[in-house]
Amino acid sequence: MKKSVFSYCVMLLAVLSLTLAACGGGGPSKTEEPNKKEGVTNTTSQPAEAVDKSGPEYTAHWICPMHCKGSGSEQAGNCPTCGMEYKLNPNHHH
Repeated sequence: MKKSVFSYCVMLLAVLSLTLAACGGGGPSKTEEPNKKEGVTNTTSQPAEAVDKSGPEYTAHWICPMHCKGSGSEQAGNCPTCGMEYKLNPNHHH
């Protein structure tokens, strides 16, 4: 009986150890920084960069909701970059 309880505890400990190892232990690894993604900067400690809103993706009559570079049209349609349907630009000045 004692041998089977001991064996059960060893197996349980091994399973838990493997589970934690496979999940990374629940925290960031020593080689990765928390909240960092490739190409994304932490804006809490740095001022946001100004966005140039003078291009057709912001000024055209019809614009892409994602404001893809090179998008925007004077006619309804789809964005050539992402394929989303153009939306009427409420800020368009005739």
